[in-house]
Amino acid sequence: MGPAFERDFRGAASQGRLKRMRWLYKLRLRLRSILRRSRVEQELSAELQYHLERQSEQNRLRGMDAREARFAALRSFDGIEQRKEECRDRRHVAVFDQLAQDLRYAVRTLRKKPVFTAAAVVSLALGIGVNTAVFSLLNTLLLTKLPIRDPDNIYQLTVQRRTATSNAFSYANYRRLQNDVPLFMSVTIWDQTDFNFEADRSKIQVHGALASGNFFEFMKVRAAAGRLFEPSDDSAAGASVAVLGYGFWKRQFAGDPGVIGKIVQIERTPFTVIGVAEDGFGGAEIGYPQDVYVPVHAILRYAPGSGAVVLENPGSYAFRAMVRLKPGITMRAAGPVLRDLWPRLDEGEAPMMRDSFRPKLEISPGAFGVSGWAEFSQALIVVMVLVGLVLLIMCANLASLLLARALGRKKEIAVRLAIGANRWRLIRQSLTEALALALLGGMAGLLLAGSLTKVLLRFLPPGEAGFLAFHVDGRIAGFAAAASLGTALLFGLLPAFQSVRVPLHLAMSESGRSQGLARRSWLTRAVVAIQVSVSVVLVVGSLLFARSLQNVSRADLGFRRDNLYQLSLDPEREGIRGEKSDLLYKRIVDELNGTPGVIAAGVSRMVPLSGGMWWDAAVVPGHSIAPNEVTTVFLNQVSPAYFRTFGIPVMEGREFTGADDKTEDQRVAIVNQSFVRHFFEGRDPLGRIVNLGYGLAFATNPRYAAFRNLLIVGVVADSKYADPRETQKDLMYLAMYQTRQDINGSILVRFKPGVTQTGAERQIRALANRVAAGLDVKINPYDDVLRRALQRDRMVTLLSAVFGLLGLVLACVGLYGVMSQSVAARTSEIGIRMTLGAHAGEVQGMILREALLLIALGVAVGVPLALASLRITGGLLFGVRIYDPQVLVGSVLLMGLVGAASAWLPARRASRIDPSAALRSE
Repeated sequence: MGPAFERDFRGAASQGRLKRMRWLYKLRLRLRSILRRSRVEQELSAELQYHLERQSEQNRLRGMDAREARFAALRSFDGIEQRKEECRDRRHVAVFDQLAQDLRYAVRTLRKKPVFTAAAVVSLALGIGVNTAVFSLLNTLLLTKLPIRDPDNIYQLTVQRRTATSNAFSYANYRRLQNDVPLFMSVTIWDQTDFNFEADRSKIQVHGALASGNFFEFMKVRAAAGRLFEPSDDSAAGASVAVLGYGFWKRQFAGDPGVIGKIVQIERTPFTVIGVAEDGFGGAEIGYPQDVYVPVHAILRYAPGSGAVVLENPGSYAFRAMVRLKPGITMRAAGPVLRDLWPRLDEGEAPMMRDSFRPKLEISPGAFGVSGWAEFSQALIVVMVLVGLVLLIMCANLASLLLARALGRKKEIAVRLAIGANRWRLIRQSLTEALALALLGGMAGLLLAGSLTKVLLRFLPPGEAGFLAFHVDGRIAGFAAAASLGTALLFGLLPAFQSVRVPLHLAMSESGRSQGLARRSWLTRAVVAIQVSVSVVLVVGSLLFARSLQNVSRADLGFRRDNLYQLSLDPEREGIRGEKSDLLYKRIVDELNGTPGVIAAGVSRMVPLSGGMWWDAAVVPGHSIAPNEVTTVFLNQVSPAYFRTFGIPVMEGREFTGADDKTEDQRVAIVNQSFVRHFFEGRDPLGRIVNLGYGLAFATNPRYAAFRNLLIVGVVADSKYADPRETQKDLMYLAMYQTRQDINGSILVRFKPGVTQTGAERQIRALANRVAAGLDVKINPYDDVLRRALQRDRMVTLLSAVFGLLGLVLACVGLYGVMSQSVAARTSEIGIRMTLGAHAGEVQGMILREALLLIALGVAVGVPLALASLRITGGLLFGVRIYDPQVLVGSVLLMGLVGAASAWLPARRASRIDPSAALRSE
C-alpha cells in the first residue's frame, strides 16, 4: 500500500474519468447527429470532399492528369455514398433515420387509404378514449395520493363492528386514541357535512367539514392567507372561527385577502374567517373537496341539541379518523397492539360486550385519502375490464384488415425481398404503420376522454359525481400512451410477421392469389374465433347484470312505495329547536293526515333504503346468548301512522298512538318478525321488556332513558332497512316523541291512487308554506331513494349492455369479413361444385357450416373464460349465480343466431356465383 499502489489507484481513476469523458463525447455527437442532422450531413459531405481532393492532388503529383487522378481517388474510396453509410453506422444513429423513413412511408401509405385510416383511427379513438375515461375516474378515486407533505406516514383507522367495517369513530374514541395510545404521534378526526353559508347577502349551500383543532397541522397544510386552526380553537370556550378552501375562496371571494377577519353566517350562526387553506388541498375525502372548515365544537353553536349528542354520546360514531405513527413504529407492528387495545378504548361498544362479539381496530395506509366510493370503485373496475375487452375485439378486427392488406401487397413485398430487402426491416416498417394508427387513435382518444368521462359521470349519483372531473396528468397521459402502444402490438404484430412470409414463386404469379389466401385463412379464422370468445364474455356479463338488476328491482321490500313522497326539513338550522321543533313536526304531520287525498303521513328518523344505519345491542331478559351469537338490532324512531304510511302490516299488538307521546313512565317499542324469531323462539313477545346496550351504560343519564325498559307493544312484518340487497335484519322501532330529543328525520306521506306527482307536490308545498313559512322544505318522490340505492346496479347493467352489444356487433363484422374473404378465395371451387350439380342451398349450407364452426370454437373458449373472468364481480350480482344455465344457454343461442345472420349474406352471394364466369376467370 505504498507509492506503487497510489500510482495504480490514480491511474485507474484517470482511466475511469477518460472513459466517462469519451462516453459523454460520443453521446454529444450522437445527439448532435439526431437533432442537427442536415448540418452534420453537410459537414460529412464537406469532409469527404476534402479527403477526395487531397487524394486527387496526391495522384496528380504522381504524374496523373486531373481526370485520371480524380477517378483513381474515387476508386480508392470505394464509393462516396458507401463511405457516408459507414460513417453513419459508426455513429449508431442509423436506426433513427430508418425510423423516420418508415414513419414517412407509413404516413404516405395511410394517406392513400383514407377510408381505412379514418375507420381505424375512429375505432381506436373510441376504444382508447373510453378506457382512458374509466381509468381517469379510478385514478382519482384509488390511485392519487393526497396533495400534502409526507402523505406516506398517514394511516387510516377502521373498526370491524357488528354491522360492517367502517372508518367511523365517536368523539370519545378520538380523545382516548389521542391520549391512551403511545404508538401515535398525532390523531385527527373530521366529519363531512353541508352548510348553509351566507356572506355579502349571498346565500348558498357549501360542502364543509367539522375538523379537530389539529387537522391542518396533522395534514401538514399551510395557509394561503391568514392562519389555520389551532388546538385551542376546538373547544367549547373557543371562538367561532372558520377556514375556507382555496378553490371556494377563489370562486366566491375572487381571492380577496380582505376576507380574513370577515364575519360570515354558517347555519345562521356568525363565524369569523381566520384563514384559507393552501392551493390543491381539498380535505382528506377523495372526490369530496371541502369549501369551509369549522372546528368540531362549532356544532354546539349552530346545533346545540344534536351537537351535544354527537360530542357526549360514545356510541355516536360520527367522525372519520387518521393517525401518524411515531418514528420507528411500523404499521405491521402497530396492528396487533391496536387490536388488543381497542375493546378498552371504545366506550360505545363496551356495554355490548355481554355477547361474544369483539370489535377489531385495524390500521391501513392512508396516503390515498378516505373514500366513500368503494362500491362504485368496484363497479368501475368491472367496467374497466368490459371496455378493455371491447378494445381487444377492435384490435382483432384491425388485425384482420391488416392481414387482408398484407395479402394485397404480396407482390410488392416479394419484389422487395427479391432485390435484397431485410425481413426485419420490412416487419419494422409494418409495425411502424400500426404504431402510427395507434398513436393517431390514442391522441384522438385522449381528446375524447374528457367528454366520455362526463358521460360516465351521468351514471353516478349527481350529488357526488359533480366533485369528479377529468384532468390530464402524467399518469393519465402515460396510460393513454401505454394503451396506444399495446393496441399497436396487438393488431400489428401478426400482420407484420405474416407480411414477409411470401413464397416468391407463388407471389409473382396470378395463381398465387388463392394459395396465399388459403395459407392465411387459418390466421383470420383464429382471430375471428378470439373475437367470438371475447364477445361471449361480454354477452354473458351483460345478461347476468341485467338479471341481477331485475332481481334487485323486484325484491320484496316489505313495504309499498307507490304514491309515496319524502319531505326533508331541518328546523335546527333555522334556530327552531327543542319542543318547538317537535311541535312543528307534529303540526305538519297532523295537517297532512287531514289533507284530502292523503292516506297517511308519519315521521321517520331513518328513511328505509337510504343507506343510513343505527344499531345497538339488544338485551332480552330470559334469552340466553349462545357462543358467537351477535345480538345487534337495527333501530328507527318513528311517529304514529308510520306503518300505515309505508304499508307495513301489524302482525300482533298495535302500532304507536298519540297516547304513547304523553306517557314517559313506560317507554314502548315495536319489533319485526325477524327480531321475534331470534330472541323469543316461539314465545309471545307482547308485554315483554327489552333493553338496549348503551341505554344500560348511561342508566344515570336521563338523555338515554328512552333506550331502557322498553315494553314491546307490537310486532310488524319484516321489511328492508338500509339496502334492498341485504338479508333480513332484526329491527326495533322506538316512539319518536318519547325520546324528548330534537327530532331529526324525514316526513313520509302517501297519497291516494290517482293523485299525480305535480298535484301531490303542490299540496305539500302549500301546506309547508302555511305551517312553516320560510323553512326550506325539500320534496322528493320516494322512488328517488330507491333509484339512488340501485344507482351502481343500473350503471354496471347499462354499460355492460352497451359494451356487450358493441362487442357482439364487432365480432359479427369480423365474421362477415372472414366469410366474404373465404367466398372470394373459393370462387372457382364453388363454380366447379355448381357445374357438377350442387344446388344453391347446398352452397349456402357449406358456408354457414363453416361460420357456425368458427362460432362454436369461439363459444367453447368464451364460456369458460366468462365464468373465470366474472369472478371479479364480487357483490355486484344479486340473486343470480355466475353459472346460471339460462344465461349461458341464452348467450350461446344469441351468439349463434347473430353470427349465422352475419354469415348469411356471404353465403347468399356464394350461392349466386355464375359457374361459367368463375371458370373463365380461373
